Amino acid sequence: MKEADLRKRHRYIGVFLAIFIISQAGTGLLLSVAGLITPHDHSLHATENVHHGGDHQSTPHQDSHSNDHPADISHHEPMQQTAGEEVPAWVQVLRSVHGGGGIIGGIYRIAIGLGVISMAMSGLLIFFKIQSKKKQRQ
Repeated sequence: MKEADLRKRHRYIGVFLAIFIISQAGTGLLLSVAGLITPHDHSLHATENVHHGGDHQSTPHQDSHSNDHPADISHHEPMQQTAGEEVPAWVQVLRSVHGGGGIIGGIYRIAIGLGVISMAMSGLLIFFKIQSKKKQRQ
């Protein structure tokens, strides 16, 4: 592929992906900040998660930082609902935008990930083509 064509595709794909990357990064940032500024007691977290095909619900008496499921990081999600506490509507909306959508949302996030990988690869290819041209001129 010619470098000019590669740059053109890289530019258009980047502009298209930027909308979705900003959405994902922005909602993630806001959720993280919300988790930092909202005081909560980790010992009271009551979360329901699916582990290896089965349901698992931690109770207020369980340590939410136990290592029985090391791959599960959902207990680190900001602003989880604790016993008797309501999660603000804006946080629920951010969670839905950031990680919701069921199968469609999963496909969306996979597409964004693949797009970012393709942008990184085409950017590297452009960089190496430029470096090759510089060496040829010398």
